[in-house]
Amino acid sequence: MLLGLLMGQAQLAAGVTSLVGSLAGIAPEAGSQLGLFALLFLTGLESDLDELVAVGVQASTVAVAGVVLPFALGTAGLYYLFHVPLIPTVFAGAAMTATSIGITASVFGELKRLKRREGQIVIGAAVLDDILGIVILAVVVAVVGDGAFSFGPLIRLCLAAVAFVAVALVLSRKAAPAFDWVVDRLKAPGDVAVASFLVLTVCCFAAQAIGLEAALGAFAAGLILSASKHTHDIDAAVKPLVALFATVFFVLIGTSMDLSVLNPFDPANREGLIVAAFLLVVIGTTFLAPVLLRLVIPSEPSLGEDQAAEQPA
Repeated sequence: MLLGLLMGQAQLAAGVTSLVGSLAGIAPEAGSQLGLFALLFLTGLESDLDELVAVGVQASTVAVAGVVLPFALGTAGLYYLFHVPLIPTVFAGAAMTATSIGITASVFGELKRLKRREGQIVIGAAVLDDILGIVILAVVVAVVGDGAFSFGPLIRLCLAAVAFVAVALVLSRKAAPAFDWVVDRLKAPGDVAVASFLVLTVCCFAAQAIGLEAALGAFAAGLILSASKHTHDIDAAVKPLVALFATVFFVLIGTSMDLSVLNPFDPANREGLIVAAFLLVVIGTTFLAPVLLRLVIPSEPSLGEDQAAEQPA
């Protein structure tokens, strides 16, 4: 991401991405999307279904809190404390609800905590956050856009999201044996990779067809195949794609950043800088508070340490 940021500020992004696209025969944006889908497919593949279901209540609680609190506090804080106009504050509050499941999965995968309980809670919450974020964005755009809002499309979207997740969980139990049966009878070079890519494509199209993000379909595809006996072969086939195209995804995120909006002398940037400063304070205090508490309040010794200290030397 830092490389992409440097390329973007040096005006090299367009030339490099065009060169990569011409050499590879694929648009850089398409390559980055492929990397994102492969990353989320691998995340679903490596998820423990039983653990994911077991932490459903905790993940739901984290997801709801992670959407409602940032939206409410962000909107109210900007409006009442900084007197930012209502429409920008509503959009800023909606933006604060966003959770990048791709980046979340990448971080937990690098830390080797994806299969742990806390990893499953965060991944489950990130999936639900994406669904809730779509719902909130649809409501905000409808209300701010033309003032007309209908509960019908919103209810259909919520029902479609619930049905999609439920079908993915059911298929993860039922479809894996059928997948194994097909792969065992193909016995052709690349049979596992081709069959996995077919499942990935179908799930992405299905997610988009009902109004959800294709990235959620990629995660669902990995979840469906997580019970397959060919998971190691699928993992070996997907990891090179993740290593290559996920890098393109993060580089393009960096190239899309425009640092000129940080210029405080431009009057057009001031409202945005107020919003950014507010978000920075909120995020900074969230992460720094536990560290400061550990420095100020010494940790109490455990019961075992107390007993060891009481014993004579």
